[in-house]
Amino acid sequence: EMKEWLWAQSSENVVVELLNQNIGKGDAINNSFYKTRESDYIISIDSDIVNKRHINWIDMFVDVMEYDNQWGVIACDFKDGDGLNIHIKRHLKRKEKVDNYNIKWGGLGIGGCAIIMRSSEFRKINGYNNSDIFTGHDGTLMKQVNQILRKRCGVCSEAILYHPSANTKVEKEYQAWKHEKAGRKIKWNKTPDTGFYENQ
Repeated sequence: EMKEWLWAQSSENVVVELLNQNIGKGDAINNSFYKTRESDYIISIDSDIVNKRHINWIDMFVDVMEYDNQWGVIACDFKDGDGLNIHIKRHLKRKEKVDNYNIKWGGLGIGGCAIIMRSSEFRKINGYNNSDIFTGHDGTLMKQVNQILRKRCGVCSEAILYHPSANTKVEKEYQAWKHEKAGRKIKWNKTPDTGFYENQ
């Protein structure tokens, strides 16, 4: 059903590519990015993120990047008490006004659920290049933006999206698996189809 819906989104300006194996978020984004035509920005959104408020978050992201070149990554925000908030709050204690937007920043504990980067800078750091197929992509990306590009990573307070909480037994098991992966209790590797769901 989801594959059929995705195929239906194809148009003159939209190419839908469905993979025959799970190669992980980072490699999937990299593969698509390097196949597309030149663009000013790369915008990524995870498949479980919902735009409940029907806001134009993409324009918000672009506005910030166009207005102030010191930002290497801008990510969406989440509302406390409404789904998951995966940002590490103690990393976001500094605030800065950028045009009409309030940007929280200060550390690298920013989830990459929905982000924007300049395409030229994404290429400069070789895109997503974490050593595991399923976890750590966003943390590695933020670190490289900060250390290689010498730019800030921030969260746009006005770009509030929704990350559903784990409500079923299998979703809760997945969150626990993901946490163990992040802490390397489960070995990191780049082998396709070694994720949680395809091995249930």
